[in-house]
Amino acid sequence: MLTVNKKTLELFLQDLWKDIRNLEVVEQNGKKVIRRFADNNTTIPEDLEYINCLKSKDSFNIPEIKEVTDQYIAFRYIEGTRAFNLLMDLKILYRDENRSCYRDLGIQLLHLLQDDLREFQKIMEAKAVFAGGSCLYPAEIKMNSQYQVLTDILPETCEFKEIVDDLARIAAVYENEVAVPFRDATPKNTIVEVPELFQQKFASYAERLDELKKLCLSGALSQLLRKENIYQIDFSGCKFLCPTGDDWIALNEHESTGWLKDSKRPMSPQNNLVWLCTLFVRFSRFAGRKLAYRLLNYSGYHVRFVHDDEAYYFLKLSNVCQYLRAHQVIQGDQLAELMNNLYRVSRFEPEKDYLLDLLRCEHQRAYYSDIYPN
Repeated sequence: MLTVNKKTLELFLQDLWKDIRNLEVVEQNGKKVIRRFADNNTTIPEDLEYINCLKSKDSFNIPEIKEVTDQYIAFRYIEGTRAFNLLMDLKILYRDENRSCYRDLGIQLLHLLQDDLREFQKIMEAKAVFAGGSCLYPAEIKMNSQYQVLTDILPETCEFKEIVDDLARIAAVYENEVAVPFRDATPKNTIVEVPELFQQKFASYAERLDELKKLCLSGALSQLLRKENIYQIDFSGCKFLCPTGDDWIALNEHESTGWLKDSKRPMSPQNNLVWLCTLFVRFSRFAGRKLAYRLLNYSGYHVRFVHDDEAYYFLKLSNVCQYLRAHQVIQGDQLAELMNNLYRVSRFEPEKDYLLDLLRCEHQRAYYSDIYPN
């Protein structure tokens, strides 16, 4: 039985609900554009500053801007697929058929994403402070809010006060190493312009996989996976500074890319404290948001995170806790035990959608699982 009240829902909406930012697809001069509205964290002028800085470099692709207002930036609408969805589809085909071409294509795409992240950090290293000012990524605040939500919903796991000091020590290591603007380099923030895989073309997911299989086996996808077809989106995190390794973790250790690594490679350098703390911060955000959606907004979870599995992150977080305990950053067993409990809850199916049930009239969004809208 979950314990849910309006205060918990409000905290979820404030910090974990990704759909707070409004998107809109409209026709403009006979062409589709997507309007990306301002959110609670980044203003339109801030967003535009980061984008213009990056667009000045020819090797970094961002969708063409068609219009700017005080409320939104309108970009050329790209009919393709997110890198995340393509990588997860390749993972499924590789699992089912064990053909090396699927893994090879995943690695080919990952190398393109790595090139873009390398280019981003090179461009931004001289722009660590923008006109509006930069600030540290609020690791402690974000971890506190999400674990407050989860322990409030699941009071039998632990009391939040039992882990707050451990979270503060982890955040202190992270915040002491900030060096570059936060890209949020998860493969979900990259669009691959392959119209053949545009979600709205297919009546079912199985139909899309069949088309992807044809593209892979014919060699067509390999030809389409080139730099000019890779577009980076969402730079709202650039106002925050983070450790250099944060975005590399978001890219290389993500559920959609982790299967591409050599299985013999160890999960982490056990003696690299900064890396461990950064991994804990980033994986906490990946896992905590998905589980909060599952528990509070189940109908939204099944669309937005249909291809995700938060258990992947909680299992690794449990292992990281053991390393952090050895470094004496974590003082007790409560945080590791919480990760184990949350891992188990990652299969729980709530009886209702608490967000829609209690706040139906206040918050309504069209959820999407690939390129907006579904």
